[in-house]
Amino acid sequence: MTRRTGIWTSVLVVLCASVAVEVVQGVFGLRASDIDDVIANTLGGFLGVAFFTLLLVLVRRWSRVMAVMAVLSLLAVPMLSYPLFAVRLRL
Repeated sequence: MTRRTGIWTSVLVVLCASVAVEVVQGVFGLRASDIDDVIANTLGGFLGVAFFTLLLVLVRRWSRVMAVMAVLSLLAVPMLSYPLFAVRLRL
């Protein structure tokens, strides 16, 4: 499997998972089911796969890529959590 095929396969998996979640939401009436969510999730999945591939090309070692992804994930948690707490606490 080539790298290009792997990227599109990953994006297809994200698309299928997003569609499946939206179908379950629509069938069970859990939340509003919307095509905008599918588009946004697929675009986000594509950007994530593209970023990971770019990082792999730049770093060239799997262990370093995993370390960088772990550090970025830890840094992202506070930044992504702050708006939730700010809205909840009305800061």
